[in-house]
Amino acid sequence: MEKDTVVLMEVEKDEKDTVTDSTPVAGGGRTTLMLLADSRFPSGGHAHSAGMEEAVASGEVGDLDDVAAWAEGVLWTSGLTTAGLAAAACELAGRPRDTASTDAWSELDTEADARTPSPVQRAVTRRLGRQLLRTACRVWPSDVLDELARRWPDGPHRPVVFGATTSVAGGSPSDAAIGEAYGAVAVPVVAALRLLGLDPVSTTSVLSRLAPAMEEVAAVATLAACGPPALLPARSAPIVDLCAQSHSTREGALFAS
Repeated sequence: MEKDTVVLMEVEKDEKDTVTDSTPVAGGGRTTLMLLADSRFPSGGHAHSAGMEEAVASGEVGDLDDVAAWAEGVLWTSGLTTAGLAAAACELAGRPRDTASTDAWSELDTEADARTPSPVQRAVTRRLGRQLLRTACRVWPSDVLDELARRWPDGPHRPVVFGATTSVAGGSPSDAAIGEAYGAVAVPVVAALRLLGLDPVSTTSVLSRLAPAMEEVAAVATLAACGPPALLPARSAPIVDLCAQSHSTREGALFAS
């Protein structure tokens, strides 16, 4: 196995505690988003390609134009879905404790499950949720995050954790939605940079051009989060799911997914 692969896979070891200071960190809104979106935030996301590695290996993605098309497609499908889940989780986490029942969290988890048809993707999003939650509980200690950790020891879905974390750190459902929308495209685009040897300026330009669409997706997701979880966006990206399934059996993969 290549050295780079070993380095990336190291973040998958749950027993490795990456945060050593349990002092709460003040912050909120856009500051929270900057922390959560920073690739240095120890949540394990940089070890994943969100299907991009398999897409490159299979020839579905081969150049910058393909990367841009892939990212835009993901944004308006599964990206909208996860942004809605994050916004709903943020709204739920912000409710008074006597109204945010455990049944409501279970309902949201069920809806997240239903919107993740690929078994591999379900396992990945829960693993990423567990990793994000472990760090978030140390950085922003709260009863809400502790409850999620107790109820789902294998990990809640990552968008749910992202939304709950945004709330306890002082952010809004809109903040959670835009943060999740950005992550949905940034992960595969950054992975493509490495997989295809692209120019970093060009890949950054792809993300920049998608910024207005991210805002639009976040607005739709935030509005949907005002209703019942069953009515949250439920768009999917079948090609990403298929790539995730194929990637799970690939030998010598660089990324964890």
